[in-house]
Amino acid sequence: MRYAPSFRTIAVAVFTAYVAYVAAQLRTILNPAAAIADVDLSRTPTWDPLWPPGHRFSARVWLTGVRPTRRVEPSSDKGDLLLWSSQRDQLIFDTEASFALDLNLTSKNVPNQLWSRLAQDESLYAVFCLGATGSPTHCVDTSLVKHLDLTAPRPTRYLVAEWPLLGSLVPNERPEETATPATRKNTRIGYWTPRACASLVADWTRWPKDLTTPYIVRANLPIDGNRQGHYLPVVYADQLGLTKEKLIQINTTNHALPLRLEIGPMSMARWQFNAHMEESLRLMRDLGSSTKDIDDLRHMLTETDPTLLAVTMLVSMVHLLLDVLALRSDISFWANTKSTAGLAVRPLAIDLISQVIIAAYLAEQDASLLVLGPSVAGILVQAWKVQRAFRLRRNEDADTHTSALDSSATRTLALALVPLVLGYTLHSLVREKHASFYAWAVGSLASCVYALGFVMMTPQIFINYKLKSVAKLPWEYFIYKFANTFIDDLFAFIIRMPTMHRAAVFRDDLVFFIYMYQRWIYPVDSSRREDGLGDETESNATQSSKLKLQ
Repeated sequence: MRYAPSFRTIAVAVFTAYVAYVAAQLRTILNPAAAIADVDLSRTPTWDPLWPPGHRFSARVWLTGVRPTRRVEPSSDKGDLLLWSSQRDQLIFDTEASFALDLNLTSKNVPNQLWSRLAQDESLYAVFCLGATGSPTHCVDTSLVKHLDLTAPRPTRYLVAEWPLLGSLVPNERPEETATPATRKNTRIGYWTPRACASLVADWTRWPKDLTTPYIVRANLPIDGNRQGHYLPVVYADQLGLTKEKLIQINTTNHALPLRLEIGPMSMARWQFNAHMEESLRLMRDLGSSTKDIDDLRHMLTETDPTLLAVTMLVSMVHLLLDVLALRSDISFWANTKSTAGLAVRPLAIDLISQVIIAAYLAEQDASLLVLGPSVAGILVQAWKVQRAFRLRRNEDADTHTSALDSSATRTLALALVPLVLGYTLHSLVREKHASFYAWAVGSLASCVYALGFVMMTPQIFINYKLKSVAKLPWEYFIYKFANTFIDDLFAFIIRMPTMHRAAVFRDDLVFFIYMYQRWIYPVDSSRREDGLGDETESNATQSSKLKLQ
């Protein structure tokens, strides 16, 4: 018989190939010198480093309103301001020496023609000019103003403050300070970057002049015009870590702006990684990604420990594989199942409503697409499961043992939860501020789902307990999801998301531990009836009669 590989085998093979490809690409990015490891440099023309380790150099930092041409140093005659100048050969080019200087820019120490550019929503540039005896001056610039398309927060208020009955219960309202712009429309706002960095790539590799040298290296090597066989150090203006919370909004009230100048070494691996990430973020922006999504990625890339980030990259790929396998297993289970005996159906519909509420809340909170996208995809799958499960239930005897247990558990759950939900939503309406009634409804319901969502799984737990069986559950799907909950725990510390959504990630762990415990104490018995309801000789009618007598 010809062997036909299963979907799981194909998925694991594709995943393994993808991980190997990513690892090879990452190795090339972090260690481009590996690409020339087999090149005989004695027989190949090369570019050699002009500055050896420990070479001394000087630096000048200018403030200018016009982005300069490469290697053209600004001048005070053109209205540019010299922010700082080192002593002759004061700085050292090696893997450790660094320099930092904190400045405070005001209208008194910055020429009016430069300071006024900030009020006119124009940019300023910091230009680092590095030079040494016997080599030309090398200049690199970085913009000190970032323009972001942002949406101002909506003002919030007590919605029932003027109501006759509930208004008396509202706390005393305080004046609310709203950020500019005061409208909800997207507005382009200028932000000051309080850090200007010139990082010298501490690398002294001899690079071949042919195509064996990686393109990103060849494109960025500053070749000495006087000595064609040599290159100056690569100077990188590092702005990858400038997330929005580190920026300062520019407006007419800014009388002083801080600026930290930094000159120091950067490893070849770090430079390559940052350059590739900046290019990826630029591509995402061109494809329409929001400023917030890009900012969340900047935060994750720069505020996470490199080891943890590497683990996260690997784990995210495993997470994707498990999600694909879980989705396929879940769809296959519900597509092939012929009976809902032993399965709680009504909580599926409740879970669908909960997922819609969560997606609406995430959209209301302007959550990242990294969080909102999977939530929307889950709604589509859950909707299909609900219609499939209820269609099967309609075709079965409505008085089965499982259906009665499902109804009993769901009814008890509703009696316990509905008063809590109504009480909390009313308390939130009266005692908390909201932007609108829609924001109140979505926020309050989402809070209830996050806090009490795990109890939606208790009807299935109750059915398992009564039947003393877990034979009908889709255990392959549960195992995949069980593994993914722990991966979500890791993501909860790395990806920025609403606090309630982060807490819900850890809540799911409890549910799966209960399921695994029930699987341990109620062994899966394949010899049980198709409906999984205990003694094979006992009819559905007899079981239903017993249930009614109870």
